[in-house]
Amino acid sequence: MIIKRSIKHLKDNQMYYGEHFLFAFAHGVRCVFGGVCLLIHSVVPAFFQNMGSRIASRMITDFKIDDRARIEFFRTLGNEDDKPEIV
Repeated sequence: MIIKRSIKHLKDNQMYYGEHFLFAFAHGVRCVFGGVCLLIHSVVPAFFQNMGSRIASRMITDFKIDDRARIEFFRTLGNEDDKPEIV
């Protein structure tokens, strides 16, 4: 069940596993970093004043359905001939 749902998710997003991993991992790190910055900001408001809005704005841009530049970026990291075809 989990494997079928994962395969469907990858197909729906037109991504290979490695591409998805890098995309999700990078955004996870960004969220953790942003969370730490916002925790610091809650104690010292002068620090990281725009961090929350910057991270939210970036993620909104990255998750737009029509934005396929991110997929092309990850595909250029490897050789297209070595990747399995998404059916």
